[in-house]
Amino acid sequence: AQKKSMWGRQGGEQKDHPGIMTSSTSPELPYRHPLKGKLREKVLLNVYDLNPADAKKKYITTANDWGIRVGIGAFHSAVEVYDVEWSFGCTTSDDTLAIKACIPRCCSPSQYKYRMTVEIGYTLMSPAEVERVIHNLAKGRFKGTSYDMLRNNCNDFSDLFCQKITGKGIPKWVNRGARALDKMFDGAEKIKKHPVSKKIGKAFSAAKSTVSKGVNTSVDVIQTSWEKSKEGFSQMCCQIESSPWSQCGGGILFNNCYGRRRNNGLSSPTDTSRELKEMPSSRASECKSSQI
Repeated sequence: AQKKSMWGRQGGEQKDHPGIMTSSTSPELPYRHPLKGKLREKVLLNVYDLNPADAKKKYITTANDWGIRVGIGAFHSAVEVYDVEWSFGCTTSDDTLAIKACIPRCCSPSQYKYRMTVEIGYTLMSPAEVERVIHNLAKGRFKGTSYDMLRNNCNDFSDLFCQKITGKGIPKWVNRGARALDKMFDGAEKIKKHPVSKKIGKAFSAAKSTVSKGVNTSVDVIQTSWEKSKEGFSQMCCQIESSPWSQCGGGILFNNCYGRRRNNGLSSPTDTSRELKEMPSSRASECKSSQI
């Protein structure tokens, strides 16, 4: 008689599971290997959508409904063997086992929504041998801190685990979304590091620096010219006011043109003519000849 397995039932005993993508008339249903005479166990892949099972708006599930038609999507996966489901996740320390066991098709309902089950094949390993494989994977590539959403995720674990216990990997479409994103980011990084990209970046930096210097120089020249113009204009005004011409009507006309008439109490050109008329005849004729 077989001893009861530490996994909760006798090793080699097989159950039917609802929703499995296989046929009940498959010739692989006998559980004893025809050549080696060993018991074998069915290995299943449980696929989940990356949103909570009870979420009101299941955006990922909706996207996967369309994406799975062309063989791509955002999925979480776990491997079911001997009525136990195994999956890989991130941990903050390597001391914590990152490969977790749970009830089949009930992996973290707060994070994942069960979608479907895919039959991978059969394993000739005993429960103890399968568990040994899991511990070796947990101590090697699949430590908790080694988790990477694109390059070392739950689907990578499922694929390698299935290969080790059945000789077959998981379907490509399960992890194709992560692979596509990884290639996109990798391509962008290569373009960034390419020598041509670096030269273009240096050229843009040099052009930006040259334009900036040119603008600053132009502003400085304009400001200097403006200051010199103001200084020259002020000197000209001082010379005109200190000349004899400013003592007669010419000075009055000059003040009228440049806004200084108010200092003399004049408000219009008529006032200038009136002032010339009121001057003594000798001084008025002198001013008129000066204006000419």
